[in-house]
Amino acid sequence: MTKQFTAVAVVLIGLSCSAAEGTCQGEITISFVSDTTWNSFEMNPDGSLGASLGPAQFVCAGPGAPPNCPPGATVYGTWPGWGADLSAIPGAFWIWRPGVTGATSPADLQGAYFSKEFDLPGLPGTGAIFLAVDDFAEVSINGTVVGSTGSITDYGLAVGAQGALKQFDLTPFMVTGPNTLTIRAQNGPGSFGGCDPCSYAGNPARVLFGGTIGFTAPTPTQPETWRRLKTRYK
Repeated sequence: MTKQFTAVAVVLIGLSCSAAEGTCQGEITISFVSDTTWNSFEMNPDGSLGASLGPAQFVCAGPGAPPNCPPGATVYGTWPGWGADLSAIPGAFWIWRPGVTGATSPADLQGAYFSKEFDLPGLPGTGAIFLAVDDFAEVSINGTVVGSTGSITDYGLAVGAQGALKQFDLTPFMVTGPNTLTIRAQNGPGSFGGCDPCSYAGNPARVLFGGTIGFTAPTPTQPETWRRLKTRYK
């Protein structure tokens, strides 16, 4: 399996640091959003994790949809866009597997995994993820399924998952050390797009998410310096 990308966006909260000795302690929160730093994987026909596809790609429904469609994003067609309120996860963009365009077919029931590893070198704190998807997504951390949203069989549930963020609690599943966060996303059938088979222009697929993972950095053990040794044993 291709090496996972490691998160680098870190927010320090209530942190106590010693600049002279390079030590820190306190609560540390790692923020993350869906972007092209997430590694993507094929979804096998049975729904399991497949081969690595490389970095995810940005996707937009149509020109200017959303208004902040990032440069270089794949534009599926002329769809008006997706209505989820993204104010809770600023900086997040819709993503999908690489190498897909509006002309790619079939789009029906196609899926992908998006994964990233986060290192927590301390006691795990709280974690949460907010997610929207077209049409279904399942969140897991360290191989344990946290929850899902949307549907590939119920059109109403699929539409609801596109238009609103759903929150999942990651806290009970986090561990000290490496933590692998994975989102499995899948597109709905051609009937959702009114075509059969459909290209991505007729039946687009995408997922968007963001959140935080926190931990408490351990109290550092101060190394013995020559000055402290002289003070202790003079």
